[in-house]
Amino acid sequence: MKFFISLCFSFLFFISALGQNTQKVDSLLNALSEAKDDTEKITLHKSLFLKTYEKEPAVGKQYLDSIEAISFRMDPNESDFDLTWYKGLYYKRTSNFPLAETWLKRAIANFESKGDINSRMRAINELGNVERKMGKYKEAMNSIQLVLKLKQELNLGEVEIARSYVSLGNIHGVLQNVDLSTEYFKKAEAIYERNAGAEEDLAKVQGNIGLNHRKKKNYSEALSYYKKTLAYFDKAGYPIKKARVLHNINVLYRRWDSLPQAEDYALQSLRLTQEFNNPGLEAKNLLSLAKIAHIKGDLRLALDYYEKSIAINKEIEQTPHLIGNYKSIANVYADLGDFKKAFEYRVITSDMEARLYKRKNVDKVNELEVQYATERKEAEIALQQQEIKTLNEEVKVSNLTKTLYGIGMFAFLAITGLLYFGFKQRIKKNRIAREKQEAIYKQEIAFKKKELTSQTLHLVQKNTFIEELKSNLERIKESPELFKIEFRRLIMLLKKEKAEDKDWEVFKSYFSEVHNNFDLKLKEIYNEITEKEIRLASFLRMNLSTKEIASMLNVLPDSVLKSKYRLKKKLKLEKEDDLVSFLSTL
Repeated sequence: MKFFISLCFSFLFFISALGQNTQKVDSLLNALSEAKDDTEKITLHKSLFLKTYEKEPAVGKQYLDSIEAISFRMDPNESDFDLTWYKGLYYKRTSNFPLAETWLKRAIANFESKGDINSRMRAINELGNVERKMGKYKEAMNSIQLVLKLKQELNLGEVEIARSYVSLGNIHGVLQNVDLSTEYFKKAEAIYERNAGAEEDLAKVQGNIGLNHRKKKNYSEALSYYKKTLAYFDKAGYPIKKARVLHNINVLYRRWDSLPQAEDYALQSLRLTQEFNNPGLEAKNLLSLAKIAHIKGDLRLALDYYEKSIAINKEIEQTPHLIGNYKSIANVYADLGDFKKAFEYRVITSDMEARLYKRKNVDKVNELEVQYATERKEAEIALQQQEIKTLNEEVKVSNLTKTLYGIGMFAFLAITGLLYFGFKQRIKKNRIAREKQEAIYKQEIAFKKKELTSQTLHLVQKNTFIEELKSNLERIKESPELFKIEFRRLIMLLKKEKAEDKDWEVFKSYFSEVHNNFDLKLKEIYNEITEKEIRLASFLRMNLSTKEIASMLNVLPDSVLKSKYRLKKKLKLEKEDDLVSFLSTL
C-alpha cells in the first residue's frame, strides 16, 4: 500500500512538473505569435529549443530548423553563432556523436572568435563528454582539464568546479581507475550537499558513485545510491535520466545473479529510451537483455537482442561497445555449435581491438617522446652546469698562477682577460640573438602550418556540408509542400557555404609561405601550368588522399586521377616516377 501511494505521488509530481514546463512553452509560443521582427523571433525560438530538446528532441529539432531558416534571412554580418552550439547539443542528445563533435568544434571556434569565454568553455565541456562517448579518452581528458582551468581562472565558484570533477571522474571510471574516479565524485558530492539548488547535480553524482560501488562489487551500497538518484529523476520528470539509472540497476541485479529483477529494470529502461529517442542507451539495454537471455539459455532471443544492439552501435559509431557486442555474440554462436560464425565474430573483434590498441600505442609513443625530450633537456642543463663548474675551477688555478708571476704579469693577463671576456660576451650576445631569431622563425612556421591545416580542414568541412545540403535538396523534392517552403532557403545556403576562390587564395597564401613559393617553382618547370593544376599539386604536396581531394574540388575521384596523370605528363616525369614524391622535393 505504501509503495502504491509513493508511486501515485511520484506520478502526480511528474505530471505537475510537465505541466509547468508546458505552461512556459505555451507562454513562449504566445509571445512568438506576437513577435514583430526576425531578431525577436529567433530569440524566442532559441528559448523554445532549450525548453524542449532534452525531453522532446523531435520538437526541439523543429525549433532548431526554424532558427536556421530565420538566420539565413538576416544580415550575413549578423550570422548566428549560437546555431552551431544548438546543433551540437541536439546531436549529442540524440547520440549522433560524430555530428555532435563536428558542430561543437565549430561552436568553440565561433565563440573564441567573438571573445565569449563562458560559451566557449561550455562548448569545450560538452565536446569532452562527446569525446568520452566516442572512446577518445585522451582528447576528452584534455578538454575537461582545459575547462577546469578556465573555471578556476574565472573564479566561477565551487559548484562549477564540482561539475568538472564529475566529468574527470567519468573518464577515469571508463578507464577503470575506479578509486580515482570515486575520489573525484566524492569531492563533487560534498560541494553539492552544501549548496542549495544543486539537487539535480547531487542526484547525478550519487548515481556515478553507485556505479563505482557496483564495479567494486559493493552491491548493497550501489543499490542504495541508485535508488536515491532514481527517486529524484522520477519526481523531477527526466525520462532519459531515469532510464539511465534503471539501466544501471538492471546491470547491478544481473551481476548480483538476480535475473528476474535485472530483466524487469532493463525492459523499463528500454521502453523509455525507445519512446524518447536515445539510441545509445537503447543499444545498452538491448545488450543487457541479450546477456540475460544468454544466461537463461534462450540463445535465439539472445542473438536477436545482440543483432539489434550491434545495428544501433554501428549507426552511431560506438566502437568500444561494438567490440563487447561482437565478443558476446561469438560466445552465443559457439554455444549453438556454429563455430564458423563464432570464429568470424572473433576475427572481427580482434581486428577492432587491434585498431584501438594501435591508437593507444601512438599516444604512448607521443608520451615517451615528450619524456625523452624532457630528459635530454635536463641532461643538457646538467652538462652546462658542469662546464660552468669546470671553468670556475680553471679560473681559480689561472688566478693563482698569475699571482706567482708578479704584479706586472698580472696586469698583462688582466688586460688580456678583459679583452677575452669582451670577445666572449660579443659571441654570447650574437648567439642569443641568433637563437631568438631562429625561435621566432620556428614559431612563424608552426603558426603557418597550423593555419594551413585549419584552412584545409575548413575547405573539407565546407564541401562536405555542401554534399549534405545537396542530399537534403533531393529529399525535399519528393514533398511539394516542403519543396515550396525550403527550396529557396537551401539554394541560398548552398551559395553561401561553397568554398570559392577567396578560400583558395587564403589557402594558397599560407601554403606558399610554408612550402617556399611552391607555385612559382611549378611555373619554372612548366610556365603554362593552370591555376587548377597548381591547386591539385598543392593538395598532393600535403599528402591528401584522392577521395579527400575529390571532396574539396567537388569532383569524382576518377576526375582527380585523370588530372594527376595529365599533370605528371606536363611536368615531364617518367612513367616510373612518383608524382607525390617529386612534388615533395620542391
